[in-house]
Amino acid sequence: DIIYSNGSASHFGRMLSKRLNIPHVWHIREFFGIDQLLPLKAYQRMTDRTDKFIVISSAMKKEYDNKLGMDKVIWISDGIAVPPECEKDDHDGFKILLAGRIAPAKLQLDAVKGFEYFKQLAGHVNAKLHLAGTPVTDGDRIYKNKIDEYIKDHALEEDIIFLGQVDDMAKLRSGMDIELMCSEREPFGRVTLEGMRAGLPIIGTASGGTLDIIKENISGLFYQPGNYKELGEKIYFLYNNPKQLAMLSESARKYGRTHFTEKQLLIVSELLEQTAGENAK
Repeated sequence: DIIYSNGSASHFGRMLSKRLNIPHVWHIREFFGIDQLLPLKAYQRMTDRTDKFIVISSAMKKEYDNKLGMDKVIWISDGIAVPPECEKDDHDGFKILLAGRIAPAKLQLDAVKGFEYFKQLAGHVNAKLHLAGTPVTDGDRIYKNKIDEYIKDHALEEDIIFLGQVDDMAKLRSGMDIELMCSEREPFGRVTLEGMRAGLPIIGTASGGTLDIIKENISGLFYQPGNYKELGEKIYFLYNNPKQLAMLSESARKYGRTHFTEKQLLIVSELLEQTAGENAK
């Protein structure tokens, strides 16, 4: 009745749609870089034999309205299952987490600089920044080396902890105080939602899909992309205001567990049924 393409890696769905004359819905879950838009006229080709595009954030909707056609682009936020509650672990000091592949787009270096500025504001405090994730491509590894050099040059070796690949993120988050989201063009931000559900206030960039997930002073705080000093100031604010931190922790947990759930999948299913029904008529 309908062809559903999950992800943008392949054009096979739209080509099959053209051959079989069956409607095609394309679920796009990422922003495109210039190097991904080959061959030429990629957006024009994408719209050929695609009835609807689903995007997962308002930022993606805004960008793709101009490229794929406002009448074809539908914004439906991602939804993931709500995990069981996890008890918070007692721990010493102030522990900050940033989770995700080590890559230029994730801006871990901004997190390091923001953490360094926080330490300058707070003085001698027991605080650590934990980076969970690994580099994947050669470009990622070059970026990791750049981060390592900065850490060494600024004598931050004792305060920045690279965790590598972490299998049990729930256990890791149970021992953290806050989580960061530094990516400027995050399509949605699964780790942002997972952090909130674990009771971690998120300090995230006021951009991309992060704008849809974080509610200012309810589930976290925003800072302007690239402004690592503002990031450091927001970290210092939460460190210096334990009552505000506790309030945000609880409200982030509640908000995350009642929003962006599996119910979002039903909205996708309804759109597919509607599109298939329109074609049948």
